[in-house]
Amino acid sequence: MLKSDHLGVADLEEMQENGQSLIFTIKQARAERGAKVAGKTLDCNVVYFVENIKPLVVNATNSKQISKLAGSPFLEDWAGVKIELYADGNVKMKGEIVGGVRVSPLQPKIKEIDTSNAIEKLKNCHNEQELKDCWVSLSDDEKRNTLIIKTKDEKKNEIAQRN
Repeated sequence: MLKSDHLGVADLEEMQENGQSLIFTIKQARAERGAKVAGKTLDCNVVYFVENIKPLVVNATNSKQISKLAGSPFLEDWAGVKIELYADGNVKMKGEIVGGVRVSPLQPKIKEIDTSNAIEKLKNCHNEQELKDCWVSLSDDEKRNTLIIKTKDEKKNEIAQRN
């Protein structure tokens, strides 16, 4: 099986096995011409996420779901929308059941948390190991928070640039 540059069922299954949430925040959605998808060159809509995961090629079914959640069919209005993904084993392509990634029709419920302590801890990390240890110590809700994820990624880049 080829490793894909885009989010697929295998990626979702791996995330679930690792106890990760499948709720993500759309950073950007755009129409791409000549995108390489599963060895083919396609013109398609692609959604990029705030979280550090692969982009999702959005088919017509998933586009309709995101449009409903965003309250708009326009790609530029999808930024900031939270979606929950799941693997659907019944997805068909050309009449054959192949399985696929689906967007849940329900707006994900994310409980509000106080991010200040986690962000402060992350900002005070001096090396990669401290950052890893800090991340492991955070709650699952904190690890799903986009502001905390952004802070971790920024700190990781800062540490990498120093090395």
